[in-house]
Amino acid sequence: MQKFKPDDKIALKVYENRPIDKCEHIYKVVNLYKPEKGEEQYTIEFAEPTDLFHNTMALEKNYIEKNYIDINNALWYFEKKDVDGKWEKLDDYRHTIKEIEKTFGKEKFPKFIQPIYTLGFKLS
Repeated sequence: MQKFKPDDKIALKVYENRPIDKCEHIYKVVNLYKPEKGEEQYTIEFAEPTDLFHNTMALEKNYIEKNYIDINNALWYFEKKDVDGKWEKLDDYRHTIKEIEKTFGKEKFPKFIQPIYTLGFKLS
């Protein structure tokens, strides 16, 4: 059974409590495949490529599932856009992306509410 599915966004667990850059530390799962020899592998790429070059890589399934977390399940501080279009911290608590989508609706995320990546995440 696979832990991550295509389009899941993942981050290395060792980045917990560290400032992260969503263009460098968050990856998107492309697929899971079985090579002719060896273990199953996930193909991953940067979730927010900084240029037109999509740099994909393949890593063993067990390594990814042990060392990465789905960012939807991590605890983040969030910011929201106010009526004047200014960003302000949502509150003093960490929430999962799933909780925010449930509370405010998926249409608000990430246009009006988004994680503050530079404050890092906590494992839930």
